[in-house]
Amino acid sequence: MKPRLILHIGSPKTGSSSIQKALYDQRHRLRQTCDVHYASTERAKAHDKHLSTTKASTSGDLEKADTEFKALMLDFERSGAAHFFISEEQMWTPKPTVARFFKRFVPHFDVNVIAYVRRQDLFVEGLYSQHIRLSHYRDIPAITDFWHDPRVRGALDYHRVLSLLADVGLNVKALEFNTEVKTYGLMNSFLRATGFTDMGELAERRANNSPDMRLLLTMCMLSAGRIEGEFNLLSNGIFRAARRLEQCGVFPTLKHTLGRIERQAIIDFANESNTRLARDFGVVFPDNRPSEADLPILAPDAAYLLALIGDMALTDSVKFANCCRGYLQSLAGVLPVSDAALSDEDIAAMQLKGEELIVDGDSASL
Repeated sequence: MKPRLILHIGSPKTGSSSIQKALYDQRHRLRQTCDVHYASTERAKAHDKHLSTTKASTSGDLEKADTEFKALMLDFERSGAAHFFISEEQMWTPKPTVARFFKRFVPHFDVNVIAYVRRQDLFVEGLYSQHIRLSHYRDIPAITDFWHDPRVRGALDYHRVLSLLADVGLNVKALEFNTEVKTYGLMNSFLRATGFTDMGELAERRANNSPDMRLLLTMCMLSAGRIEGEFNLLSNGIFRAARRLEQCGVFPTLKHTLGRIERQAIIDFANESNTRLARDFGVVFPDNRPSEADLPILAPDAAYLLALIGDMALTDSVKFANCCRGYLQSLAGVLPVSDAALSDEDIAAMQLKGEELIVDGDSASL
């Protein structure tokens, strides 16, 4: 009887980081209770993640793939464990290279693939949020353009991604993410799917929470230069202000930005793939939709921006005022025309003048 290789491939934004952190932290317990070795994939580092297996399986480089295969086999043999576990969400791809890479393991292991999937419109929103942060808010397309990118559209064909793996002899189990989380909780669901139930209960901890989309869109706008001032000068203050707004509960967290029309377009695009997904892998997505307007949200709303500005005026007033310097200088009598940075005394004087600031002929109290 072959040892088992349990391969967890995501998909992205389905709690993969939480699963990986929980099992990595408990890897000694995983070995003791289930005789499973958590694979080392530290041979190629990217930021804070170890992605050597992802890089080898997605690159199409045969030499790199051979080297990684041998390294994984040696890692397993040295462990002395009965079974093997690999988890890297970036192997969720329509590229056939991943299936070809793991076909190498079929003679040696009973290879079981675990994949969580969310309805494609929800997947797009989660992936877009991740893309914004990984791109450091620079050169971000609108979400309406983002999902039309061929690389994103390819990842939305869930049936193709999973079929490529099944066709080379891997045993594929697909699970609908939201249903599993509501029914069992993410960690209990994963332990059931993998057969790691001897570990008992694992705490539910979210390792990678997505921020409010209004905050991310604000950062994109700032990075694009639509707000005066240096990006780094204001970014920390914006995040602090956003956390305070979230804590006081004035702005419920915004996650859905597609709008009804664009959401339906994605669902229609994925319909054929999802019909085959239900037939071949037993996954059926719930039909519930978020409450939203017809059109997508492409920029932060004025109320949110003004709340950020109001909060930052109390805590980061000097930095904020310097970034708004050009605008303030355009208002007669508010600031002297000077290239010098504003001092604390300047700010105090501004606050006094702000009590009777004249803007376009109307009295505005600041």
